[in-house]
Amino acid sequence: MTIFDKFAKFQNVSRVYINGQRFYKIGDKEELYPSVTTVLQIIDKPQLNTWKRNQMLHEVKEQFLQRPKSIKNEDEWIDKVVKESIQKPQKVMQHAATIGTQAHSVIDQIIIDKTDEIPTLPALTEEELNKMEAPVKIIKNSFDVWLEGSGLEKVELRDTMFCSERYKFAGAIDTLGRKKDGSLVAIDWKTSSSVHTEYLLQVSAYAKAVEEISGEPVPEAWIVKFNKKEGGFDWKQVPNINESFDAFLSALNLWNFYSTKPIDRLVTIDFKGALEKFKMDQNPNNNSFFQSVDKESLDSLKAQKTKSTSSSSISSGKY
Repeated sequence: MTIFDKFAKFQNVSRVYINGQRFYKIGDKEELYPSVTTVLQIIDKPQLNTWKRNQMLHEVKEQFLQRPKSIKNEDEWIDKVVKESIQKPQKVMQHAATIGTQAHSVIDQIIIDKTDEIPTLPALTEEELNKMEAPVKIIKNSFDVWLEGSGLEKVELRDTMFCSERYKFAGAIDTLGRKKDGSLVAIDWKTSSSVHTEYLLQVSAYAKAVEEISGEPVPEAWIVKFNKKEGGFDWKQVPNINESFDAFLSALNLWNFYSTKPIDRLVTIDFKGALEKFKMDQNPNNNSFFQSVDKESLDSLKAQKTKSTSSSSISSGKY
């Protein structure tokens, strides 16, 4: 049975979105598997927050530089500036995601039939279409160069969904290739401006899922980032798949913990009852204190007291 055949059981897998998070579902089964990227959202990304802040500040600056000479309603204009500034990072991210989706389609098409034809793009305005065609064509040319020198003999899987029933996560692997020496390699295509640490965890999770499902080792995992502005590519290999996968599992455990809403399971302590118990414990007349002292200890205390009294009587000349 080929690897493709082993992944055929996931043809009935569907994506489900809940509160902006992506899950995968197998057929009619109720169980939902969080996607790899959803799991990785649990990791704090301070650099991303800094980037978002800079995008908002840049938008505020642009709005003030283009400020009309006369403004009828100052408050309304300020509200508009604030709203558009808050929305700016999301718009930039959506634009980048669209290019990434189109680039993946082009790469898939090249892998399928080596054609130069760019697939039909989503319905966009003419201005948006002109902006997006150039980056996608640049990425396509870079991919052609990369593929020629990649050393891949065959592509086993492309854009294939899966579910890890052992670890309870799911995703879609961009490409599973086979090198000329017969070994497998998990590949993830990126069009972002830089390579992030989370990418190592992501592609390593894909590699381990392939091993689980296919029963064949995946000794290598690659991240190939294409420059959508200047062309070219950045080709990286994960140095230690096991180490990166362990880090992913840590993120998965944390995500699972948070998803159970542990704060809702906190037990409220009865302050009044605890206070009454504390007072009882501090009361010297409380018999419960003496109940904790066994008979042998009491006899020992009495003997020490008798001995102390006798010594005192002798030293004072009393018989």
